[in-house]
Amino acid sequence: MSSKESKEGETKTAGHMLPNRLTIQPPNPGTPSVDAMYIGFHPEKMDELEILEGEYVVINGSQGLKVIGRAHGNNDCGKDDMFVCTESRKNLKKKTSDTATVYKVSMIEEQLGAGKQGGINCVPALEITLATSSVQNYDHFANEQLEGLVRSVFERDYNREAQGRAMYKKALINIPVPGAGRDMLFRVEEIKTQWSGKKLSKYSVPHDGKFGMVCSTTVIKIGADIKDKKLKEGLKKTGYADIGGLKKELKKIRELVELPLRHPKLFTSIGVKPPKGVLMHGPPGTGKTMIARAIANETDCTFRIVNGPEIIGGAKGQSEENIRKLFAEAIEEAPSIIFIDEIDAIAPNRDKVQDEQMQRVVATLLTEMDGMKKNAHVMVIGATNRPNSLDPALRRSGRFGKFFFGVVFVLVPSCCKYYYCELLCFIIFLVLI
Repeated sequence: MSSKESKEGETKTAGHMLPNRLTIQPPNPGTPSVDAMYIGFHPEKMDELEILEGEYVVINGSQGLKVIGRAHGNNDCGKDDMFVCTESRKNLKKKTSDTATVYKVSMIEEQLGAGKQGGINCVPALEITLATSSVQNYDHFANEQLEGLVRSVFERDYNREAQGRAMYKKALINIPVPGAGRDMLFRVEEIKTQWSGKKLSKYSVPHDGKFGMVCSTTVIKIGADIKDKKLKEGLKKTGYADIGGLKKELKKIRELVELPLRHPKLFTSIGVKPPKGVLMHGPPGTGKTMIARAIANETDCTFRIVNGPEIIGGAKGQSEENIRKLFAEAIEEAPSIIFIDEIDAIAPNRDKVQDEQMQRVVATLLTEMDGMKKNAHVMVIGATNRPNSLDPALRRSGRFGKFFFGVVFVLVPSCCKYYYCELLCFIIFLVLI
């Protein structure tokens, strides 16, 4: 075999493992789009991805969201497009013409000497737990009735295909209420399969076992009611795509925050301590809080937002206790992000503040940051528009310092600058007239 042929073979093998980015389009009228599992591809694209008709594929959406569907060939679909139904687009938090990556489902257990081949494409669910809110269930259906409504939808799917319908943890599903002319929104709280608790190979797709195909043998349970706001929180989460004009600042802060949280072994393998904190400063309204929320959502971390003045308590020692409790809860729920807005309110320069309570608050904050272990997987993000009023000890190395810290100056978005210039030119034009 020539070196050229060998190189082409290696490229093809590597391409099989890499994601394929396709444009999401709604199914054309007449396609079986009523099937929520339907994912349409051009036949040539299926051959290129080595996906057979009816096999399961996983689509990676925004903020770590995933959807698993069944691949079908469709000549009406563009070669670089894929047909995705409305419910799946909602669970991916993607709109028409957005792009997403597609993989073939292949579950492989981590074992010594295990190869890349022989993955399992179908993963039957043993048990699935769904939950809704009292706002959705205003007819006050009992759990037995809700189970019947949910099962009727899944029956329609596994009667069409015996393998059933694939559901991901935290996925939303609309369940029609007979005779009421409305749908009830449910969220998948838990799924148990034969892969639950098993260590998966690095070649396994997807890399977690948080999904399963609901079939005739699956036990369906209804969990306790959750708040309607929590039920719909996935639909309103801020992501990177929602932030415009801050590309440079977003790239810098992602390097400082996202890498330590998502790839902590990267730092330990080269013997570098991961950063503990990032300080964002800039004029009010430039997107500091939005950036922090987007990072927490995209990295799938617990996000705890605290306004500086809220920490200050009236009783003696209450402020210090609030800070200790905040850090203890964040470490327990790691990986997590603590976002302290207006951090200058709780960490002023002690040389310029005579209040003994504020000096104790600053000392407690410094102690808690120093006390975090390097593998705590907790990141502290501070935001202020007065960086010079912060205590100098907070900005030293190891806290918000030079080597283990990042300062990101959030400017006015570049797109806003353009419109400001346009507006200014228009005003000058009116004045000259």
